[in-house]
Amino acid sequence: MMLQTIGEAVKASVLSLARQGLCYIPVLFILAPLYGMAGIKLVQPIADLLAFALSIPLTFSVLKEMKKSNTRSNYV
Repeated sequence: MMLQTIGEAVKASVLSLARQGLCYIPVLFILAPLYGMAGIKLVQPIADLLAFALSIPLTFSVLKEMKKSNTRSNYV
């Protein structure tokens, strides 16, 4: 939501896709054959954790950019 609000549409879209597509589907194909129904139950939390892990560097990169732009605008 933060990325959408500040106008980082591409990063917001990547993060949104990561949760239900980029992480969910591969984890589903890996865990379902290995653990059966228990693996299917674990797919959503694991996909959420992977998406969260992706959100950390994205958030820090945006905050770093914001800090740079604030620092420059104070001196101009």
